[in-house]
Amino acid sequence: VSERNRIREYELPIKTVLRREGHIEPFERSPELLHQMFKDTDGKLLILGAPGSGKTVLLLQLAEKLLEQAESDPKFSPAPVIFNLSSWATDPKQSIEIWVINELGRNYGASKKLAQMWVNGDKLIYLFDGLDEVAMVHQDACLDAINTFIGTTRQVVVCSRAEEYENKVTNKTQRKQWNCNRNQKHM
Repeated sequence: VSERNRIREYELPIKTVLRREGHIEPFERSPELLHQMFKDTDGKLLILGAPGSGKTVLLLQLAEKLLEQAESDPKFSPAPVIFNLSSWATDPKQSIEIWVINELGRNYGASKKLAQMWVNGDKLIYLFDGLDEVAMVHQDACLDAINTFIGTTRQVVVCSRAEEYENKVTNKTQRKQWNCNRNQKHM
């Protein structure tokens, strides 16, 4: 079994991986293409890249497009919200759902009741930045919490440095704790 296939056995249930390995990709210049890829993957996307390669910029460009979509059709389009995963690690035993609800209050002024309603009603698109910024001792728990949170209907984008993510994925593959979506496309 090749190293690449072992990694695929463990990755988050996200269908498209954007990689930035020292070359220019069309995603950087085309937020429209990135938005289309998000739609094509049923709202589950993983953005990997080297330090300083523009992962957060891609996430912000996608957020802008998703916000435009939500504003044009507020009844049916969920709103994008950016969360920095490093703050999750302050209490690594909490679920991502509880953390999101608390972050919505802390960073966006939402009441717990309103935040819970948004989360339960799938009214949000979760843009998680900085998986690689979570302390190494908490990364396994964070990945497990994200995977539990995603479910089948939530729309989620996760950004991470490629090397840290692939090292984590390779290590977890040996424990076979996660399932792979066989329809993944790798760019």
